[in-house]
Amino acid sequence: MNCLWYTEAAKSWIEALPLGNGRLGAMISGEPFCGQIQMNEESIVYGGPLDRINPDAAKYFPEIRKLVLAGKIREAQKLELFALSGTPQSERPYQTMCDVNYSIDHEAGEIQNYRRELDLEKGVVSTSFVHNGAQYRMRCLISEKEDLMAAEFFTDREEGLTMSVLITRGRFYNCAGKAGEDSIYIDGDLGKGGSEFGIQARAVSEGGSVQVIGEHLVIQNASRVIFYVNGVTTFPYRKKKVEDPYSYLKEQLASYTAEDFGRILAEHVEQHSKVFNRSVLKLKEDEGLSELPTDQRLKRLREGKKDKGLAALYYGYGRYLLMASSRPGGLPANLQGIWCEKLEPTWDSKYTININTEMNYWPAEICNLSMCHEPLFDLLERMVKNGRRTAMEMYGCRGFVAHHNTDIWADTAPQDLALAASYWVMGGAWLAAHIWKHYRYTMDQAFLDRMMPVLEECVLFFRDFMIEDHGEMIVCPSVSPENTYYQADGTTGSACAGCTMDTGILRDIFHAYLEGNKILGKKASQEDWVRETLDKLPLYKIGKYGQLLEWREDYEEWELGHRHFSHLYPLFPANQINEYENPELVKACEKSLERRMEFGGGHTGWSCAWLINLYARLRNGDKAEEYIDYLLNQLTAPNMFDLHPPLERISGIPWVFQIDGNFGGTCGIAQMLLQSHLDEIFLLPALPKNWQEGSITGICAEGGFEVDMTWEKGRFSHGWLLSKHGEKAVLRCREELEISKDGIKVSVIRDEKERYVFDTEKDAIYQIRSK
Repeated sequence: MNCLWYTEAAKSWIEALPLGNGRLGAMISGEPFCGQIQMNEESIVYGGPLDRINPDAAKYFPEIRKLVLAGKIREAQKLELFALSGTPQSERPYQTMCDVNYSIDHEAGEIQNYRRELDLEKGVVSTSFVHNGAQYRMRCLISEKEDLMAAEFFTDREEGLTMSVLITRGRFYNCAGKAGEDSIYIDGDLGKGGSEFGIQARAVSEGGSVQVIGEHLVIQNASRVIFYVNGVTTFPYRKKKVEDPYSYLKEQLASYTAEDFGRILAEHVEQHSKVFNRSVLKLKEDEGLSELPTDQRLKRLREGKKDKGLAALYYGYGRYLLMASSRPGGLPANLQGIWCEKLEPTWDSKYTININTEMNYWPAEICNLSMCHEPLFDLLERMVKNGRRTAMEMYGCRGFVAHHNTDIWADTAPQDLALAASYWVMGGAWLAAHIWKHYRYTMDQAFLDRMMPVLEECVLFFRDFMIEDHGEMIVCPSVSPENTYYQADGTTGSACAGCTMDTGILRDIFHAYLEGNKILGKKASQEDWVRETLDKLPLYKIGKYGQLLEWREDYEEWELGHRHFSHLYPLFPANQINEYENPELVKACEKSLERRMEFGGGHTGWSCAWLINLYARLRNGDKAEEYIDYLLNQLTAPNMFDLHPPLERISGIPWVFQIDGNFGGTCGIAQMLLQSHLDEIFLLPALPKNWQEGSITGICAEGGFEVDMTWEKGRFSHGWLLSKHGEKAVLRCREELEISKDGIKVSVIRDEKERYVFDTEKDAIYQIRSK
């Protein structure tokens, strides 16, 4: 049952239930009579674009590089802090849009039969309860088609709704008041150089009256009230630009009536459910667990009890959150997706591109939400212009570079003063690696052609930036995000030359560049250099503990249980270390994980989610399930939002909602059930022993394939393969298979790896059965 539900109203923000249409978001707390709906708009970011490139970077960069190569790490890092850090050192913060506060007149009396729920399939939050014999109901949705929030309040008590509504935003807005006889507004700006914004709410009722008194909407003696609420900005980088928020909103909201709510609801549910139902996971669970409120099910997990159904719910929830926070034409999902309650959130709730933003989009392709990936590519294209300036003015290089953060203005200069994170030139390259992943799933050559200039600019930067050292082509200076090592003299350092993650990202970028141009029939301008450089990239090496080396030197780590698994990038999300090509390195990855987990790794939500994916790639389904349970019972809020816990080493960091763990965990569950990164479709590669019965529909594979499948007693039973582009299919399964089309057996070749290889027709469906 794809539904989160509770028997009490939310007591805090991370108990509220999220709605979103990609641009607009809301958190519904469900208080019976007096409460608020907190709202966000994707471009509500304080301030405008800034030129933050450090004017001294180019002067001191050569010296920094020499110091790193000479092993003078402390001196190099001190100079990095002064000369490479952005000016100012921070980018712009994402912010809450507003609170819609409501108050309903009522007499004393107990609340009975309270229920608050989020229906993932419908995209609707509803609250219902009984008070003094009267039934009350609230339903909220955010429509993609109408591009607004609609909230319905209803009671069966005649003329029983007398209520008021007020929009607030702390003290951070300019004007508020009457926008019409039944409408209120607030407006303001987001600081020097920032966008202007406007927010309006309009009320319509059945029975009773609606009026505006001061800055309040006042409704008296109604049986049903609908609020239509929207907020917009003048943010310039969107297809539908708004120059006058007040006039735009007034015109938009003026036409809606009480009768329109039913139509908007029906259209929204139809549109939303079509996308949500593309992929649904079902796991046979113990009888009665789905009848328990969601918070009680999470509590049972913390008590050490099993609940397979929560993993299936988490999969559906992750897909729902991506649908709600990243839609074509808008901005990408940020560190909190689209939901943010603060004016100054932790880590600015922007885009951290040394893992978090990339993780947000791990489930997009495999979980049948490819269109949700599009905002990331739109931002990446905008980053190129800024990245060219950053590359030239900081490093004297051609091409495009971005460091470990960006924002809605496509900033590419270093962010923060963090020695272990800020001075890293691979952020834009990691984002660009998503180009090839999107192409491999969609086989969309028009998209590939559009994005090849980004890969070209990325490659051009590394041609100028990389150096040869001891016969190897490396990136210097760099870091292995966000890790620290001990030097031989006992001092710590982060700056390095040629770490494993850099090499992994470069291999992916160079491969995509060469293969993309080949597919498009184009001559790659940097082809000769790329091929030569590929041969000179450092090889992956095994350290003294049997672990995969993170740096070129076999350093001891300062934090043995570090939350990042940066050096395991070649295992996942890349496919460079695998059982076919380098099984000895697969074992080294296993050893690296053993060591990290022995000392407490995976202790943040997103880090735990990465573990699930890594163990799925290692075909260890039971271990992957163990960390699904850990993610749910230790690092998940009551509303199933992912959490980042306080860090002992960084004072002032509380428990923080970060959406990356939701998305990473969703992808990890999908990776346990299907993998296609090795030019094969592996069915149930990491199925846990505990998941004996189940099914999944609409899970996607590279090459343009889509799979439905069912398993019984821990074994693949039957399924269907949709070939969207008529590519050759290569199936791998632990069971013997029979493959047919329209009831006729398909001619299949068994290759040297015992895989099932057969030609497919475009848009044809093939039935797969175990013998």
